[in-house]
Amino acid sequence: MEKERFPERIIPDMDPHPRSTETAGFCLDCAFGENARNGFYSIVTQNDDTEYIYPTVFGRELSVQEIHFFWKDAATMADFFPEWVRQFIAYSYAMKTNPLPSLRNRFPEFDFVFWEEVIDRPDAPLPKEGATILVDRQGNMASQPRGIAN
Repeated sequence: MEKERFPERIIPDMDPHPRSTETAGFCLDCAFGENARNGFYSIVTQNDDTEYIYPTVFGRELSVQEIHFFWKDAATMADFFPEWVRQFIAYSYAMKTNPLPSLRNRFPEFDFVFWEEVIDRPDAPLPKEGATILVDRQGNMASQPRGIAN
């Protein structure tokens, strides 16, 4: 299912003879998945004849803008915010701790706001950077366009 929704895309390089190729993809089960914010990544493959122990390596996590550029509206809230994020929110509130500062630190491209009784929308399209993400005590999440929840 991932390959159909998120086929790998070559990230253009302006160099006419690049030494490596950067490819954008999505994988929640990859080796780097434990430490990643989400499953969107780039990998770098060397383009020369040198023998490398690891010819393909993790490059970086993709920005929200890149995700929208490569896959348009295919990416959803659940793709970008894996289940562990919702569990973290619910657990934090259950422990009487505010998760919003941690969420804002980990996902600075969004504004997180507490809201009572959020209707969870994991299948909603991933919002653009700057959008407000509403969260409630149960770990439900929904996006609002910029400025709505102020």
